[in-house]
Order: sequence, then C-alpha cells, then structure tokens
Amino acid sequence: NKTDALIPWVESAFSTDPAHYYKRSFNNEAMIAAALGANQLYERALIWGKKAWLKYPNDPRMGYNYAGELQKLNRHAEACPVLEQTIKKFPSYPLPYVNLIEYYINIKDYNSLYRVLLAMEQAYKQSPAPFTGRLPQEQLNQYFGVLENLRKQMAK
Repeated sequence: NKTDALIPWVESAFSTDPAHYYKRSFNNEAMIAAALGANQLYERALIWGKKAWLKYPNDPRMGYNYAGELQKLNRHAEACPVLEQTIKKFPSYPLPYVNLIEYYINIKDYNSLYRVLLAMEQAYKQSPAPFTGRLPQEQLNQYFGVLENLRKQMAK
C-alpha cells in the first residue's frame, strides 16, 4: 500500500512537532489511527486511537473509533465500556448503539441489550434527526421491535 511508507513519517511528524503546527492544525492521533487501520496495522492503530480518545473527549467519533479498533482485535469486552461512555456522554450519537446492540445480541446479554435499547429509544424520542440521518429506518424499526419484544418478555 502506498500509505505504508508515509505512516512512519506522519507518526514522527506528529510525535516530534516542536512548533506544535500539526498538533494545533489537525486531529493527528485520529488521522494516524485511521491510516494504520486502513493498512491493517491494528495494534498500532489502537495505540493512536486511544490517544485520540483521551485527547479529544468532546468528540464522540473518537470513542467510537477507538472502540472499533478494539473490536478489530476481538477485544469486545474492552470496547463495551468505551462505547457505553460514548453513549452516556453523547446520547444522540447513534453509531455506538449499533455496535453495542449487535454485541449484546451475539453474547445473549439481554439485560445489557435492554438497557442500551432503552437509552437509544429515549435519545431518539428527544431528537430523531441524528438517528434517521445515520441509520436506515428499517434498522431503527428492527431495534425498536427487539425492544418491544424484550418488554413483552419482561412483563410475563
């Protein structure tokens, strides 16, 4: 890949930036993580993804992307708290819900699934636009159908 040769230069430029030009101009850590991830260098991407998440706590994409790097390495149990924190801090950012819902369905953790779906429903009711802008309506309907089924199961 042509970007492979560029990665060490970019890492070096962002890590040793005496004038702080790059640090002030770009979300360097996220850019490095994305480049490394695109080249399937997931362990290195994870390092930079975590740096981005810690450095930019007010950007929900950083938590989502960092959790994504953890998931690529099959470290789902570590990704869940990151996604949960992202949802708690940014309830109208829909992408972490999708990852958590799919994960909790796969491991059959219906209590956590119910909790996440309730949080999603509440955020959706307050502001549906972020959800409908990012997720197909069929997917939203499917998730809310699962929530309704869980409610029925709990009522029994």
